[in-house]
Amino acid sequence: MKKMIGVLLVLTALVCQGQVKQSLRIEYSTDDKASAFIVVPMEENGLIAVTLEDIEKRKTRWEFHNVNTLLKETGITTLDLPEREVMMDAIYTGEHVLFLFTDQFNGFLRLVLLNISTMEYEMVTCNKVPTRYLYGNICMAGKTAYVALHLKSKVYLITGDFEQMQAKINIIKVPDIKKITYEGLEESNDRKSVYLFLGCKLKSKEFTTQVQLWNESGEKADSYFLPKMKGYKYTAITCSKISDDQIVFCGTYTKGVGTTNTAMGAFITGYKEGESEYFSSFNFLDLKNFDRFLSNNIGLQATKSIAKSMGLKTAVVFYAVTHPVILANDQLYLVTEFFVPEYITHTDGKGNSTRVFVGYRYTHASILCFDKEGNMLWDNTFEMAPKHLPKFIVKMVAVNVNEAGEIVMLYSSRDKIHSKVFNDKGRVIADKESSKIEAFESGDKTKRTESVIEYWYGDSFLVHGEQKVKSQGSKKRKVFFINKVSMD
Repeated sequence: MKKMIGVLLVLTALVCQGQVKQSLRIEYSTDDKASAFIVVPMEENGLIAVTLEDIEKRKTRWEFHNVNTLLKETGITTLDLPEREVMMDAIYTGEHVLFLFTDQFNGFLRLVLLNISTMEYEMVTCNKVPTRYLYGNICMAGKTAYVALHLKSKVYLITGDFEQMQAKINIIKVPDIKKITYEGLEESNDRKSVYLFLGCKLKSKEFTTQVQLWNESGEKADSYFLPKMKGYKYTAITCSKISDDQIVFCGTYTKGVGTTNTAMGAFITGYKEGESEYFSSFNFLDLKNFDRFLSNNIGLQATKSIAKSMGLKTAVVFYAVTHPVILANDQLYLVTEFFVPEYITHTDGKGNSTRVFVGYRYTHASILCFDKEGNMLWDNTFEMAPKHLPKFIVKMVAVNVNEAGEIVMLYSSRDKIHSKVFNDKGRVIADKESSKIEAFESGDKTKRTESVIEYWYGDSFLVHGEQKVKSQGSKKRKVFFINKVSMD
């Protein structure tokens, strides 16, 4: 990875209400050897930018750049690893950033805990990890890291203890339940515990979900079941503590034969001291503006195709990904994005046709607002039209609820940033598309942009990715970039 190019400041004032404002930028020059660029937002502590390059045969170098909120680099450290180790995930934990590296074919896992003040790191490794698994998620509770893996009806929870510097593989079981599925792993608001969600198929052929609470010591502290929905199962679950003894779970549900990424509606349930206080469910078709999606021919065909693949004749089912629930201003906000897989057909000279997966086309998103008692205060649904078709299921929308109770939602579409702002009653008060994500330097022109956007801190967001830039009198150059974005 070559030297950082620098920080640029945009001086042009944007005066339109609800306009997307790009104020600062940092670039990292790259070449064909540099193959990865990862950004980890750290709230008011800035961000960690991670770059990767090959340094010798079968060896790679990971560079960790500490960048402050003014997009100025304040520190750097490196880590050399075998090229077969791939970075699977990274999360900010308050004082550290936790990185997960895996060598899936050899059953090896490495956890790297980077101290953001000193830029020094500690490592815990784990051998004999099951191979060919599906990765779930990573979380942190105190000084214990949690990694969820699953394979068919088996779920593994690996703990990495950074006090004892050792790892342990926990095979997860639920008494009297033969078949369990992984449904999610999420840390608590105070980062002192994690919640493991397990789908359970009962002998009565009904479905339910067990919630397991794991503590800072890497031990299971408690468990209980969510209310059963006859004929349905939960497919995405998120939670938020609203007091010392109260917690709210919400997410999506589908028919019992559905997969993790299918959804028919949303639910919310409140628990106090392990007992359910209330439960409500909402069919997506009853939400405001949601039926506009069904008027879209592609969307209607997709929902029928999903239902048909599940053996359902009349149900309307969607592919969906749900965000972690947001607790702000004494209200809960649940955002769900919807997508359809897209294919093209290739025909060779002999007339043989092959169906090829192109990526996931994101079509629309819904936001539901609840009070702490589980009453839905309002909802709204809006269209999405990103040009980028990711090969993997991702969250395209970045969300922030500001102090005024306004919900700011942004998503990027190659070289554009789309914004939508709702007031505290769910009414759209701004709906804008920015100008191109430019390089800011006078005379520079962007030729190609691949970007994603994430919430950062306060009213600020990060848009980052890769660009090809053409300067006057010079050849095109490829850069990794980060732009600081806010709503003016």
